[in-house]
Amino acid sequence: MEFCPKCGSVLVIKKVKSEIMLACRKCSFRRKHYKHIEIKERIHKNPLDDVVVIDKSPDVLPVTKMPCPKCNHDKAFWWLRQMRSGDEAPTTFYMCAKCDHRWREY
Repeated sequence: MEFCPKCGSVLVIKKVKSEIMLACRKCSFRRKHYKHIEIKERIHKNPLDDVVVIDKSPDVLPVTKMPCPKCNHDKAFWWLRQMRSGDEAPTTFYMCAKCDHRWREY
């Protein structure tokens, strides 16, 4: 970013005929011999870098009384996850404490 030496305004790129120059919007200052600079950066990112696994054990999850549809055990771990947009209710996931069967409740 360059500034006008006369009035201090920001100089903008302007194309006059076939010549590209920097020009001030407030006064008549123009700087010729402007060379366009382009900066590029490539970022190589692994999709798994954003996944944070705190603990793989379900023992850290809260437990509730919920009958398992597979084995009919009455205790299940549960967690909430926002699956849709923020203005809709989150989905509750359950995992049986006995057989590890997983199901969800909308």
